[in-house]
This record gives sequence, structure tokens and C-alpha cells, in this order.
Amino acid sequence: MDWSPWLIILLCVILSPISGIIGTAFAALVTWLFGKLFKGTAKYSHLFKGLSLNAIPFIVLIPFYLIWLFTSPESLMDPNFAGPYPWIFWLATLLTIAIGIWAIVITVGVVAEAHQISNWMAFFTILIPSIIFFVLIFILIIVLIFVFGIFFGTM
Repeated sequence: MDWSPWLIILLCVILSPISGIIGTAFAALVTWLFGKLFKGTAKYSHLFKGLSLNAIPFIVLIPFYLIWLFTSPESLMDPNFAGPYPWIFWLATLLTIAIGIWAIVITVGVVAEAHQISNWMAFFTILIPSIIFFVLIFILIIVLIFVFGIFFGTM
């Protein structure tokens, strides 16, 4: 896509809060339901507020991705990019991994505190639905590939 970096930033500013609220609402619902299996006592509203906290560390990444967007937008936005990656790619990737791990730790702590359960139970409260979700997505992809293969493979 040949979009202006300013348009991409504008879309992110508009769509990020919306997707964040929807994602947090869904995550809080799933965590609330699975936490009840471990005798958790949290209310949905407490989980929603607490799970909103795991997005805060990602604010640190904004300047790095903005630098990357303005210095080498093709390497950031093109999945088929084959040229050399800029220096910011490695820094942004390393920071994204580190902050992702930090966010998981925060999430486990929030779930443990909200449900009044141990950290291990909170970890499994997050892990079990994540595994189920990825298995369902994997099955859906396989089914879609099979269906598209039947309908479009014979043409």
C-alpha cells in the first residue's frame, strides 16, 4: 500500500482506542469466566480495569515505531520486503519482545489480585483460554483452506 505515514498515524490514533476497548472487554470476559473455574472472586469491572493496565508499557514503543515509519516505511508496512532492514528494526523488535513479556507478567499479577488466587492459577487462567483460542483459529484456517481448495481449486 502506498499510504502516507501521516494517514497511518491518524488511523492508529482513531482505531487503537476502539480496538483496545473491545479487546480488553473480551479478555476480561474470558479471564473472568475461566477464573471462576479456579474459584476466583473477581468482578468483571475489576478485571476490565486491571487488564487495561497491561497496555501501558507499550506506550514506550511509540517513538521507536514512529522513527521506523518515517525512516523506512516500506520495511515496516510491506510483508514482502526483501531489502536490508534499518537499525531501528532490531531495536523495535527487541523492545517489543521485552515489553510483551513484561505485559504478560503484569496480566498474571492483575488476574491473581483480582480473583484472589495464586499466581500459578492466574497463569493457567490466562494460558488455558489462549491455547483454546489458538487451536480454534488453527482449525478455522484449516477448514477455510479445505473449503477454498474444494471450491476454487477445481476451476
